Amino acid sequence: MFSKIIYIVSLVVFGSIIYKNLDLLNSIPQDLLKAKLYFIALAIVIQILKYCVLAYNFYINFKKAGVNFTYKEVLKSTFVYIYVCVATPFIGAGGLLAFVNYADHKNENKIKVAAGSFLALLADYISFFLIILFSLVFFRDSIEDFPVNYLFGMLGFGSVLIALVLLSIFTKDFLIKLIHSLQRLLNFVSKRIHKNLVLDEEWAQRNVTLAHECFVDIKHDSKFYLKPVGLGLISHILNILSFAVVAWAFKEIIPTSKIVSSYVVLNTLETISPTPNGVGIIEVLVPEFMKNIGIDFGNSLIIVSIFRFIYFYIPLIVGFYFSHKIFIKKK
Repeated sequence: MFSKIIYIVSLVVFGSIIYKNLDLLNSIPQDLLKAKLYFIALAIVIQILKYCVLAYNFYINFKKAGVNFTYKEVLKSTFVYIYVCVATPFIGAGGLLAFVNYADHKNENKIKVAAGSFLALLADYISFFLIILFSLVFFRDSIEDFPVNYLFGMLGFGSVLIALVLLSIFTKDFLIKLIHSLQRLLNFVSKRIHKNLVLDEEWAQRNVTLAHECFVDIKHDSKFYLKPVGLGLISHILNILSFAVVAWAFKEIIPTSKIVSSYVVLNTLETISPTPNGVGIIEVLVPEFMKNIGIDFGNSLIIVSIFRFIYFYIPLIVGFYFSHKIFIKKK
């Protein structure tokens, strides 16, 4: 029942997103007439490769957590993850519902699936930190291109995630007490509304212990985690490359420092924006930022629109197609 509710909510939100962005989507064909289409095709190929890498990152983390998903299943679920991140009111955390719900189809442990998903996302954030650090080192002569507020916002967000994993690894008892306090609050509210408890008394102990068993393997096999971080780094590099290729399609040769800083802003807005994946905000703020660092505003607007269409809206539609199989159909 919960899955069907999520699916119905996602349909409503997805429809509203498409409706609100009709002007943007309608302008795509006209913009493409101005582009070198072989560069656009190359950008699409790079994005397909990027999503294959992203799915593989989830796949190896699931395997490490003891989840038996095939790579093909994870690839489909990854597109649904993107869709659910945007088309539910749970923002980024909602994307994990795609993987957790698929666990029902495969009779897999949901906590292990959530732990594997969380480890993959953590690797992605760490790799983005590396992009920022490399940028600050290799583009120090162009440091004015990098906005400090975005960098600190992203670092703060990632620090919370890292802290949760470290707590689950090294101070499990403290995390159990913390989660148990949240559990008691939820049960208090539930009892007031529904006259029953939504979570049993052992819920915090049971789930934190299972998460600990999944995460603690990082401490025993820390070299393994270099692989997911490396895959996350490749994903971000492919994103930056496809961003640059879209710019080339419109005869805009943007210096590497400026294309990387624009991507840093775009990716940060996706993560910490008040709207899911920065819908509506990225399309306004990123072109404005690019104008401020010396890139023609008209070209910036077109480049960001086309890049977002390739990088975001196409995968969103693919995820919408597969979402029915994950949230409604049962094997």
